Amino acid sequence: MANYLSRSACLILIATLTSACQTTVARFPNADVIGSSEPQRQISGTLAKPDGNGPFPAVVLLHTCGGVQPHVRDDWPKYLTSIGYVTITVESFGSRG
Repeated sequence: MANYLSRSACLILIATLTSACQTTVARFPNADVIGSSEPQRQISGTLAKPDGNGPFPAVVLLHTCGGVQPHVRDDWPKYLTSIGYVTITVESFGSRG
């Protein structure tokens, strides 16, 4: 019973700490690509930062060929913000025509 309560307390603590991080959808202007005739486009992304004023180290999270998967969109930002990092999860498929 004590083991069950200990695990429950840990899960509640983890849920509380990860919910304390802020998440914001952001748009980033993309610089012109060398050799491209396409006009400048916008790249969508999700910005997550820990509470506080910073400065914070940052991590840029990129998706695979299959797009942004749940572990890249949710799990990594939660973990990294819990240890003091700002994360930017880039959604580069969003700007395709």
